[in-house]
Amino acid sequence: MCLLRAELFPDTEIIGTDLSPIQPTWAPSNCHFYVDDVESDWAYNPDEAFDYIHGRAMGGAIGDWERLFRQIYDHLQPGGWVELQEYEVWIHSDDGTHEQALTAIDWQLKLDDASRRFGKHLNVAGTLRQKMIDAGFVNVRDDVFKV
Repeated sequence: MCLLRAELFPDTEIIGTDLSPIQPTWAPSNCHFYVDDVESDWAYNPDEAFDYIHGRAMGGAIGDWERLFRQIYDHLQPGGWVELQEYEVWIHSDDGTHEQALTAIDWQLKLDDASRRFGKHLNVAGTLRQKMIDAGFVNVRDDVFKV
């Protein structure tokens, strides 16, 4: 994501972070990667506020979504944009046949329970819109795509 955005917008500074050191060895000069924990206190000053903050597939990785949204809100320029892409990890079917997959249902219930006990709930996609509104964001949309 960062590399593509950096190439498309060469006059924009792009910062990418990840908890794991998986960043590529090459990047355009306007793209910088850092190993960082998004749940830690952010090291950016108010005068370094962002125009755009993007997060993807963080369900199961965040222990305190409310705190994260406060930090995002506090570090976003007025009129800035936040985009989160989150996967719903619950099994569904259009015709209800998933209800016959008892082992899969048992597995997802146990996985959901384990993630809650661990303190980093995995199945959060359906809750993030309201959490963003509660944090003060406006014009919050939740676009759902079936795959």
